[in-house]
Amino acid sequence: MSMAIIKTAVTMEEGAGVTVKRLMPVAGWRNYDPFVLWDDFSISPGNGFPDHPHRGFEAITYLFNGSIEHRDNLGNHTTVFSGGAQRFTAG
Repeated sequence: MSMAIIKTAVTMEEGAGVTVKRLMPVAGWRNYDPFVLWDDFSISPGNGFPDHPHRGFEAITYLFNGSIEHRDNLGNHTTVFSGGAQRFTAG
C-alpha cells in the first residue's frame, strides 16, 4: 500500500512587497534538523526583504521568470535571471 502526503503552502507577507508561499516548515519547524525552508516568493518591483541576519545555512534560489538582485552586508552583489540559479552559504 502506498501513501501520498499532500501539503498546501501557507501564504504570508515578509518584507515590503514580498509575498511568500511557504510549503515547509509551517508549524513545528524546530523539529527540522537541518533547518529547511521551501518557499515560493514573489517580489513587486522596487521592493524586497529588509536587512536581516543569516547564520549557518545554505540558500538556493531558482528563478522561473524575471530577475532578482541579492546584496549582503559584505558588499557581495549578484543578479539572477529567468532560468538561473544561485547558491550561497550564509553566516
